[in-house]
Amino acid sequence: MSPKLPILLLPLALSACVTERTFESVPIEVTTDRGVVTCQLYGRNQVVLDRALSHPAAMTSAEAHRACREEGGRRIPDRSS
Repeated sequence: MSPKLPILLLPLALSACVTERTFESVPIEVTTDRGVVTCQLYGRNQVVLDRALSHPAAMTSAEAHRACREEGGRRIPDRSS
């Protein structure tokens, strides 16, 4: 076995220990014009996983998820300064 193989496999082994739950925030409530959406945000520098846990009946799941991703985007620290 090549001595480089274990080194190459190390990131794969370590990534198996990291799940979405590692990055979960406490659920938050976002007020929209159609009612309150409860969101689960993940991480502080990305919004890909942000999603709605619950939403008003007047709103589709896709709209609720979008509201959560938008809120996650608002919370990303400004890196321009």
